[in-house]
Amino acid sequence: MATAARLQLGMDLRFIADRIGRWTAPSSIARCAFFVLGAVAALLTVAIFEFLHVVNALFASGLLMLLVAEWLILRKHLFHAGIEEALWTGGLLAVALQLIQATDINLDSRNALLIALALAVAGIRLLNPLFVSLAALAASLAINFIGGHQLLSAPGFPVPAGAFCFAMGAIALFAGRIEFRRPSHDQMLNWLMVFMPLCGFLWLAWDQAMVIRAFTGVASAVLAVAGLVIGLRRRTHAPLIACLVCLGCVAYQLRELTALPPEVKLILWGSAALLLAVGLERYLRTPRRGVTSVQIGEGGHA
Repeated sequence: MATAARLQLGMDLRFIADRIGRWTAPSSIARCAFFVLGAVAALLTVAIFEFLHVVNALFASGLLMLLVAEWLILRKHLFHAGIEEALWTGGLLAVALQLIQATDINLDSRNALLIALALAVAGIRLLNPLFVSLAALAASLAINFIGGHQLLSAPGFPVPAGAFCFAMGAIALFAGRIEFRRPSHDQMLNWLMVFMPLCGFLWLAWDQAMVIRAFTGVASAVLAVAGLVIGLRRRTHAPLIACLVCLGCVAYQLRELTALPPEVKLILWGSAALLLAVGLERYLRTPRRGVTSVQIGEGGHA
């Protein structure tokens, strides 16, 4: 199905249909609409159980949503249809919230870890890179709470949370060399290598301490160089996108390098980026080790 979508082939072709079986996946717009409907159904399910005063209503409703989601997957053969993703995630989150309410001790770190675990299980079961990325973000939030920090008023710098995000991005970047049978596994690593460095930067970007700024700038620069090299070697887009994101973080940390007005800085750096892009596009018109800026047409001719 992923190959057919990438090559813009119809699902009704015999070569594709014989290998897909009865599995179906709607378009992206329909998937979003079904996800919203699934989320509404999940909320109504919880509301009905609460209205009926069912004992442990969140756990019971969550278990029901998980059963319905599994039925849609195994019996109706839905894949990335949206509604089963909403029910699966809503069911796990409902169970996690029930566990949170079952204890009197309010530990923010434990609550964040439960939410991270629920999102991670849902992401792996549903092969959803968004849920996996949100799970990693929730894990960084738990690490921040363990360090005694809060979201807006921290008695120190949330360095462990930021370092965790940078480390997750680096691990995903270098783990991308593993060949997976399912494209969804590659997408999970792609999302992590793009968004986790940005999350790590945002954890620390608001602190003006020179040590913190130097750490975020150096970490972003190292990941940018690694993303550029790995992206060119593997001929994949995600490391290159991660490189651009990290370069943007480095540029933000270097914003006070000169005393020029912000408008002049934007003009100068924008002109430099434009000239670099034009020069690189012209340089790659001739293929360089399989990398070219010319669109490949039918028959493999540029």
